[in-house]
Amino acid sequence: MKYIDKLNKLISSVTGMEGPYGSLLIDTILLFVLVKLVERLFNFFFGKVVKKNKTRFSFRKKVSFVCNLFLVIMNIIIWEDFLLKFITLFSFVSAAIAYSLRDTIINFFAGIYIRLAKPFQIEDRIMISGHIGDVVNISNLSFEVLEVDADTFQSTGSIVHIPNSKVISEPLVNYVKVFKYVWNETEVKVSAVSDIRKVKGILYNIVNNNDIIKSIPSKMVNELNNNSNYRIYYNKLEPIVYTDITDKYVSMHIRYLVHPKKKRIVVNDINNQLLKLNNDGVIDLYMEK
Repeated sequence: MKYIDKLNKLISSVTGMEGPYGSLLIDTILLFVLVKLVERLFNFFFGKVVKKNKTRFSFRKKVSFVCNLFLVIMNIIIWEDFLLKFITLFSFVSAAIAYSLRDTIINFFAGIYIRLAKPFQIEDRIMISGHIGDVVNISNLSFEVLEVDADTFQSTGSIVHIPNSKVISEPLVNYVKVFKYVWNETEVKVSAVSDIRKVKGILYNIVNNNDIIKSIPSKMVNELNNNSNYRIYYNKLEPIVYTDITDKYVSMHIRYLVHPKKKRIVVNDINNQLLKLNNDGVIDLYMEK
């Protein structure tokens, strides 16, 4: 206590603060140091036990969030009486400050919403504000996604920083929250004189024997049965080929389930097989002139 009193007098002499303000400032500083020390100790010992980077990263984020939230709550409690007086005396100034910091405040509470409601988590593929990407970091005020091209579904290598408030103010698409798989369609155009039944049989053979696709329907059945939060029902989970007729060609649409991150691989494999069959004269792909 003797050293704290001396430190209190030193702060009073330097800052001009009198009364309990110096003690409150010391309490705030000590609380901050103590909480950060505990946070570092948790991360240190957890890092000694767990070697997997993904698990350690997730743990650090959770510990950081809990510690920062604890600091905010404790500082409000410590300064409660003086905060009330300050708000009473400087209500207009407080309103102006709150207005100027409204985005920061909204982002902070939106961050709490993200942690509790979990509209997405690290590694989820989402679309928000016109951006598609894989979530790589969630902080108190913003989150970052590794951008994905909308057409190819392949990573561009760019990191997009998005304020947490966007989760509240704009629609959010999560490609993997309920199920790991999404429906995709690959269009195949063949000449109007083709043997459609033969072509459709070839397309079914290609998609049903694809190493990535063929095991998904059974996995999807398990996910549907284990899901209790959403009422979602599908009549058919196996790949299906739909046929459309135009005045120039017949359009065949292969519809199948695929993991969002493997969509490009599957499309590439299907197209390569179709080109080979076309070159071998097995099918007659329609090519725009």
